Amino acid sequence: MNYLKNIFFACIISLTFINQLKPMAYQENKITSFAGIGNRSNMEDQYQIIENWNGEKITYLGVFDGHGGRHIAKYLKKYLHETILNIYKQNNDLIKAIKVGFNKINQAIQKLPRYKIGSGSCAIVAFILNDKIIIANCGDSRAVLYKNDPIVQLSNDHKPDSPTERERINKAGGKISERFFYESCNVWVPARLENFSVSRAFEYFNRDNIVQGLIYEPEITTYDLQGDEEFLILASDGIWDVLSNEETVNFVNENKNLKTNISELLYQNAMDKKTRDNCTNIIFRFK
Repeated sequence: MNYLKNIFFACIISLTFINQLKPMAYQENKITSFAGIGNRSNMEDQYQIIENWNGEKITYLGVFDGHGGRHIAKYLKKYLHETILNIYKQNNDLIKAIKVGFNKINQAIQKLPRYKIGSGSCAIVAFILNDKIIIANCGDSRAVLYKNDPIVQLSNDHKPDSPTERERINKAGGKISERFFYESCNVWVPARLENFSVSRAFEYFNRDNIVQGLIYEPEITTYDLQGDEEFLILASDGIWDVLSNEETVNFVNENKNLKTNISELLYQNAMDKKTRDNCTNIIFRFK
């Protein structure tokens, strides 16, 4: 009997693992998305799409780039929008709700079961209203807007060696190791904040392993819509590592009228460019 039980649970675990490796895709109305494992052995990215958020004409998009496991990314996918929504219902101030919501989520993460220690995630979310876009970014995922020719980057990549982040980290007493060339692998190793390649992220920490200068505070950008916007792209760094803003926008522009999922095509393009990371992207079309 115990032997059969072991086989049963082994099958359940195997099926669960296989399902975690499967790509995730969405194609509905003006929104497409795709998340794939890329050239990694584990899938740690997650994303969330909610149309008519709060019953209003607000669209919520979120990309969560996990590291050290998928636990925190999955937690953010499930609870971040709910937490912000509950606060927004009380004060009707979306920007304040985002700031307070990120703080509350971080507090909740620190109370998760201990086996999740070491797991973390970047987060970028977009709220698309009738007259504006609000972007909240924590990490190195990116939001890019295309509007009748100009390309507008709506978020900053939070890397330890970016000038503003470096200054903030130094003031906080953080230690940055500089970028260097790793000859045996023929690659450049990016600057790191201790063991982290990002300077902002949600992390599950013990009291003894808190990294000075690593914060979860989002950088919030508000963009007023002018009517000539064509599409917004949210993507994890697996896309941006191998494709520039211009290359990504041009690719989407050239393929946007195809009936297939343009987000899946963008993922395949990043794979063709030899990305080494999980890749997730959401494309919202205004027209």
